[in-house]
Amino acid sequence: MNNKKNCDLIRDLLPLYADGVCSKESRLAVAEHIKTCPDCRYMLDKMGQNVQIAADMDISAVKKIEKKIRIRQGIIIGVALLILVNIIPLLVMFLSMDCSMNYEKYHLAENVRIEENFDGLWLVTTNEANNSVFYFPTLSDEDGNHFGYGEGFDADKKVGYGITLKQRRIDEISPFVIPYLQEQRTKLENIEESDIKQIFYYDDKTNTEYILWERK
Repeated sequence: MNNKKNCDLIRDLLPLYADGVCSKESRLAVAEHIKTCPDCRYMLDKMGQNVQIAADMDISAVKKIEKKIRIRQGIIIGVALLILVNIIPLLVMFLSMDCSMNYEKYHLAENVRIEENFDGLWLVTTNEANNSVFYFPTLSDEDGNHFGYGEGFDADKKVGYGITLKQRRIDEISPFVIPYLQEQRTKLENIEESDIKQIFYYDDKTNTEYILWERK
């Protein structure tokens, strides 16, 4: 039984008990409670009531009080479980969502580069950058607008191709990040044949471009 909630209920009855206007059941419940609760007995003493504990106290009233307290506890536990059951799936979904990798935290300046070979352009990632699950592409125009980020991008003025590495949110907040040392290579299709003048890493959190490759 939750002693605090029991005391709260009894203390609501103390003024009526002290004035002698509460029901018989309430009177018996208060008397039974203050036999073992010095705090409530002290509060009753402050109200000017000389406490006398009856030897033949009817325990049924106390049992009714206890039943009400147990019902209240059951309701609280039920509501808490209901909230928990609904929160857990939302939390799992949130942690599974992707987010952009922090450029400074994962040392992307050293761990992301573009290689130009006879068969085209390749995105190469190493170490912490390999914790990404995919990259999100974008295009930039001459005015610094980026496709997929707000409005204003002008396709007729496109000059650059941007890459933003994405990871799971749960990996972002995890303190255990194990670098994957082997290089990961991804071919960038049709970039060399297009009118794209540069490839850059795009930090979408700070709206900053880091040039990885420029057309010669």
